[in-house]
Amino acid sequence: MLPVRVFAILCAAWLLAGASCRPVYSDRPMGGAPVALPNAQLATDGLWCSRQDKSQCWTVSVADAGNGILALAPLREARGGEPVRIHVRHAVTPKAKPDELGFLILSEEDAALKGSYLWALAAPVDSALLLVWFPFPQTAAFAEMVKRGELPGRLVAPVAGRSALFGEKTEQTVILENLIDEHLQLIVDRRGQLFDLSMTFVYERVWPR
Repeated sequence: MLPVRVFAILCAAWLLAGASCRPVYSDRPMGGAPVALPNAQLATDGLWCSRQDKSQCWTVSVADAGNGILALAPLREARGGEPVRIHVRHAVTPKAKPDELGFLILSEEDAALKGSYLWALAAPVDSALLLVWFPFPQTAAFAEMVKRGELPGRLVAPVAGRSALFGEKTEQTVILENLIDEHLQLIVDRRGQLFDLSMTFVYERVWPR
């Protein structure tokens, strides 16, 4: 569902620009209520590939239906180890029609910094097509909102982390904490400022059709 090579290229470009690859973290799986899985609006189970890099594909299966957790494993697993558990949550807990997905947030527990979660904003186009935006190009914008008290969280000295999903090193500098739906709605409403919308990743389920 999420391409290793493209993420690595982005991080490398960020490093060349003079900054570390510094995702925005959360102190818990990011988002509102878990999405009930399997879900008719997001097929999940099967083989998902990146449209930007079709050599990057992931097998996806439901690991915990009640808590909205998927297990992702690269089709060509070179690193070994267990599949990565991804939390799928509504970006904001639906007030009505909870089966309508709207924006989602995908979270992965950092492999090195246990209890800290990397995350991305996502939107299903249909049951087999997903758009994803990562917050790390705009980490400074999140940091400013934390400084102004618009989002609860902490700014910390850089500490090394790692995404097991991507096999990439990261640096933790911003941790969002105790977010409620009001804060999550603010992130969705300001997505044009908080995410680089021109950097949209597209993932599709290629099997089963």
